Amino acid sequence: MTDLMPPPLEDPAGPLLDVWAKIGVRLEGLTAELTEQRNAQARAWQEIRFIPIDPLQVAFAALPAVLTTTVKGGFTWAVQRISIAGIGASPDTISLYRGAAPSAVVPQNFLNTLSAAVPAWHPGRTGLLLKPNQSLVIAGGTTGNTYTVNVDVIQVTDDQLPRFLL
Repeated sequence: MTDLMPPPLEDPAGPLLDVWAKIGVRLEGLTAELTEQRNAQARAWQEIRFIPIDPLQVAFAALPAVLTTTVKGGFTWAVQRISIAGIGASPDTISLYRGAAPSAVVPQNFLNTLSAAVPAWHPGRTGLLLKPNQSLVIAGGTTGNTYTVNVDVIQVTDDQLPRFLL
């Protein structure tokens, strides 16, 4: 080549195409991440939810009694509130225990005591967790009343439990 010859022409689109290709690949990756986050959030909404529990009505003579609805395998219940209607004036109290049978009314399973002055307990979002084969046992009572036990729970799948606890 001589100095008189013009330099070879470069393709001006070459560097631009390379930049656009890199941007396209990065956008595709970000879109996939956002889609996975949206899907994970949708699964969480299905796997962490409030469920209604049928109230337990129990006569004084039938205490201790076990809440009839229990946790199914693969789930955990986060008990949000326990309230008892029908508690008479002092000294009438109801004690709550974790267990699956009336025989669970032992000190190591004790949870709380409710009275006419304090007929509800809010253990906090994660203060009382129940696993399969666990339920609430209601004991005590002195007035001969019929007690109605209401329980509010959030049911969480075992897969979502670590996320729920955070």
